Amino acid sequence: MLKNSCININAIILAAGNSSRFNGNKLLSIYNEKPLAMHIIEKSFEVGFKEIILVTQYNELKEMLKDKDIKIIRNCMSNKGISYSIKLGLKECRNCDGVMFLVCDQPYISYKTMKDLIEIFKENPDRIISSKYCGKLRNPNIFPKKYFKELLELNGDMGGKSIILNDLDNVLEYEIKNELEVLDIDTKEDLNKINTLIWGCIKINLIQSDKKKEENS
Repeated sequence: MLKNSCININAIILAAGNSSRFNGNKLLSIYNEKPLAMHIIEKSFEVGFKEIILVTQYNELKEMLKDKDIKIIRNCMSNKGISYSIKLGLKECRNCDGVMFLVCDQPYISYKTMKDLIEIFKENPDRIISSKYCGKLRNPNIFPKKYFKELLELNGDMGGKSIILNDLDNVLEYEIKNELEVLDIDTKEDLNKINTLIWGCIKINLIQSDKKKEENS
């Protein structure tokens, strides 16, 4: 087994969707003063991946990232489904021991979650590291190199979930605690749900802060 310090993990960021349910281009829609896709992309720069690969059909993202240390792969056939983006990204991976797949419509996936997944993988470099929330599979996930062949054989809108379910004995689960992290934005109503959750968290923090002030007064 490789030593922890020798284990290299790439990130493949999937950003080629057609936003069919959003009634507009969700990945380029401005959310909290930046395009939605940029939230997860910018966080990925801080994590320490060996290489970051963005698979997208949007020239706008390529232009925004032209001065960044990121490999951009153009997907001109997004109608082939998410499996095609996975294949395009994997074919660019060189000399890595595993890949973390990230999606751009989960803007609140945290730095901590990504780092925790990486640390678990470094201790278990032959196993799939799968995110879960309330018992359900979520993104992101890390796949060891030995699964690349299976990933390259996916078709249509089949993603890595099918591989995880077929080999559960080799999966380590990481439980995400915050619902906000796992919410993916498919519709404009989803944006409203996220904003409602954020406001709820703010109110709870304010109440807790007021209680502490009363106890200390």
